[in-house]
Amino acid sequence: MAVKNKPGDRTGTKTKVPARGRSRRPFVIDVHAHVRIEGVIDLVRKYISESKHDLRSWNDTAVLARMAKDAKNPKSKHTNPHVRVADMDKMGVDMQIVSMGMPGTCSWTNGRTARAMTRACNDGMAAFVATYPDRFAGIGAVLLQEVGPAIKELEYAVGTLGLKGVTALTNVRGEDLGEKKYWPFWQRAAELGAPVFLHPLGFTQPDRMQKFLLFNTIGQPLEEALAMSSLIHEGVLERFPKLQIHMAHGGGYLPYYSGRSDSAYERDTETRKNIKHNISYYMRRFWYDTVIFDRRMTEYLVEKVVANRVMMGSDYPWRQWDAVGMISRSRRLSKAAKEQVLWKTAARLFRLSV
Repeated sequence: MAVKNKPGDRTGTKTKVPARGRSRRPFVIDVHAHVRIEGVIDLVRKYISESKHDLRSWNDTAVLARMAKDAKNPKSKHTNPHVRVADMDKMGVDMQIVSMGMPGTCSWTNGRTARAMTRACNDGMAAFVATYPDRFAGIGAVLLQEVGPAIKELEYAVGTLGLKGVTALTNVRGEDLGEKKYWPFWQRAAELGAPVFLHPLGFTQPDRMQKFLLFNTIGQPLEEALAMSSLIHEGVLERFPKLQIHMAHGGGYLPYYSGRSDSAYERDTETRKNIKHNISYYMRRFWYDTVIFDRRMTEYLVEKVVANRVMMGSDYPWRQWDAVGMISRSRRLSKAAKEQVLWKTAARLFRLSV
């Protein structure tokens, strides 16, 4: 059953989860796990069939074929919570923060269609979480092309359904997230204390990324770097210091190449007209997950932004790998840092009582 609260009231919305497996290993929360809400997919198919827009996909044909096949599988890891929980037990994961990245097609909708898609996602997410409330916590979704409805859906997802935040794409029809027109949304998210999970879908200039999954391996980290840079340089983080933004995939390229941006800040007045500090300073204002697939890079991220800004993520079910072991077997991370990454940071950000 969904938790009912007044919009804007997160009081009493902490989710109690059991201390499962504490005697044999640390508690583990996976903050980057995908589900598919079929009600959203049905609406997208209907829109595509009726739309005159160019809905070219960033995915190559092999990826699209694989996704179509998975959609017909009743035991799909994207939709079947029982299969998912069994996998979580094998992976050593006690709880998942589940979300659905809205298909790129949704970005081109407006009005009633856009509202129907986000409402289907958020209601579906609440229903999915209710199947195993001690194992799942949910993140809703918003579409930012219409800011007013996005704010209302944020309030509904967090206040009425009791979801733990919302996810959004890293650009809005090619516009950057730091633009002033989107500030009312960031302001409301900060007021609610609602985390916003930014997850890209390919890259806005896909022509050179159609082969070899480059839309994913190169395009998405670049999208994340651009989204972070926009939010920093446009002054969003300066204006809304309580804003909580979770960046997917370790923040993309920016945290690992921020020295160049720091150098530009010191040299060029254009880069600092809206901000008071260099880029590395604002890195510590974001939260990050460990879907980087590289232990050394993860350790570097922890050193750069400190452990209480980094959370274990797996990208389940797109990838099933030893995401927990990458952290637990690190020789460079202290025991305290590992606990922060494996569960403490996530529990604090998403208000989970562990």
